[in-house]
Amino acid sequence: MRGSQLRLCCFFSVSGQRNIDNKIYFSVIFPTARHSLKNFFTCSIGVPNFPEYVASGSIDDTQFVYCNTSKRIVEGKSDWFKEWLQNQDNFKIFQERCFAQAQPIGKNALNEILHDLNLHEGVHILQALGGCEVDYYKNQSSRFFRLGFDGEDFVTLDMNSLAWISQNDRATSIKHKWDLDKGRTDFFRYYYTIECPIQLSELLKVSNTFYILSLNSGLQYHIQAAFGIHAWRRQVKLGL
Repeated sequence: MRGSQLRLCCFFSVSGQRNIDNKIYFSVIFPTARHSLKNFFTCSIGVPNFPEYVASGSIDDTQFVYCNTSKRIVEGKSDWFKEWLQNQDNFKIFQERCFAQAQPIGKNALNEILHDLNLHEGVHILQALGGCEVDYYKNQSSRFFRLGFDGEDFVTLDMNSLAWISQNDRATSIKHKWDLDKGRTDFFRYYYTIECPIQLSELLKVSNTFYILSLNSGLQYHIQAAFGIHAWRRQVKLGL
């Protein structure tokens, strides 16, 4: 939209601008400068009737996507993301992220922990929560990644020192092994420091565009209704 303006973060307001085609486009300024993107996954073994891998993503603690490898599905959980996924190229992007990228990372981590703890049978569950938060006013960001195993906190990654911090005695051995794996820590540092804020910004643009279009549609309806009422009143007054 030439001549229109999209601002991601500020106090909530609506403004209009006339385009070259003489149409008015409206921009929405959203109510906060701070936004977050969080990814959560569960990787399991031996759990009956439960997928080996499920994952979800949330923006500002509101879920927008869910994937399940057992059913091979990627689902939008918000209106704006459901619409975005209707584009097959967009759908393939998140299908790739879930099934080809994130799932192998989770399964490899679970297998390493099971081997390290000498666990070869039974029910075991690995859960991960990672994300980033960006303050667009202050131009500051933070990031985190932590793992839980069998219902207990297991390890967290210090994004500054790139050292793994064990959260219980069972995690001590794997903490030392992963500290020596520079490729692993570099991957998580890069993803949550660089990729995560970029993805957050892109997703905010998608959601903002959706709500702008919805708002434009609603405003157009009210404008048309207002002009219709005005014309009807004029006709009544003139006795037409």
